This record gives sequence, C-alpha cells and structure tokens, in this order.
Amino acid sequence: MLSAIAASALTGPLAAEAAQHVHDAAAADKNSTGGVYKPKGLTAAEFQTLGDLCELIIPGAKQAAAAEFIDTLCSGSKQMAAIYTAGIAWMNAEIRRSHDTTFSAATADQQRALLDQIAWRKNASPALNPGIEFFDWARRMAVD
Repeated sequence: MLSAIAASALTGPLAAEAAQHVHDAAAADKNSTGGVYKPKGLTAAEFQTLGDLCELIIPGAKQAAAAEFIDTLCSGSKQMAAIYTAGIAWMNAEIRRSHDTTFSAATADQQRALLDQIAWRKNASPALNPGIEFFDWARRMAVD
C-alpha cells in the first residue's frame, strides 16, 4: 500500500485519505519502538537533516511528524528515496563548500542563507537547480 501511495505522491499532492494512511503507519512504527521513530527509507543522518529542513519550512513540522511522513513514503519508493537522498547530499555539499559543516550542524543563519537561494525559481542556475528542485519536493511533502 505504501508503494502505491508513494507512487501517487510522485505525480502530485496526496489525497487526504492517503496522507492519513502514511501518518498512521509512521505513528504505528513509532509506537512499536517505544515512542522513538527509526528511519526506514533514509539513514539516521539524512532523517535528521530532513527534520531540520522541514522545521525551517514549516515551524512545528517536527511535532507534526513531517520527516516521519516523508521517510515512510521513501521506504515505499526507491524513486522517492533517491530524490531525498540526492537532495540532502546536495544541501550538505553546498553547506560544506561554503561553511565546512553539514546542514544540520550549520548555524540557523547559514541554513537560511542556503534556503534563500533555493526557495525561489528566480535564482535558477546550473549550480542551484538541483537544490531548487529538491526544495520544491521537500516543501510540498512537508505541507502534505
């Protein structure tokens, strides 16, 4: 079922019923491990970065389990997992290039500076396009 939902997420926003199913699956996983969610589609470091990114996109996203929602979908789709793995790697490489740190370890100002570049299509360039495309995915899925 998750793979079918993940496939539909690749083509557009999820229907409320499908999104609720994913949230329920993530919550069940969290409950089965004593209240701690263990990533299934991403590594622990990627999951941490995704959580930090979602929180910057929508304050309160960590409490709303946005990263768990996305990771659960990634566990059902190799294509979606590849999008997030590559996007997170791109963000970490950009932060490392300019600040010699990872996205999660960067200061809030450093994180926002990167997001200010990739949050707007008007900044399109060969260097930023991978980040812009990834940010579009992350923003849409964090909202879902």
